[in-house]
Amino acid sequence: RESHGRNPPPLLLAPHVYMVLVLVAPPYSRRRNLPLSLPLLLLLHRVGRGRFSLLLCFLFFFFLFPCFSLLLRFFLCFFFFFFFFFFFFKYVVVFFEFRDASDKMHLQPSILAG
Repeated sequence: RESHGRNPPPLLLAPHVYMVLVLVAPPYSRRRNLPLSLPLLLLLHRVGRGRFSLLLCFLFFFFLFPCFSLLLRFFLCFFFFFFFFFFFFKYVVVFFEFRDASDKMHLQPSILAG
């Protein structure tokens, strides 16, 4: 049994989270909290499962690490919520289009028979 349709691999689940990791990791490399921050961020991503992991990552950066400047935290807020809403609405639209198409496929034989 292949369960890739229901539970995709974590790298394919939300690749933008890993791109954000690459962008945000260099400021941490000069601090001692790098060994703590990256595994905790990946754990939040695993718990979040998809689009909600972006919100968790934002909360992680904004509240647990106030050492960032206010401008950088504002940038992270904009960046994460842009991706959060963009991917959220994309998934919702794809879901409803798939549901409408499946409804039409179920209705088509009855239309042809009638």
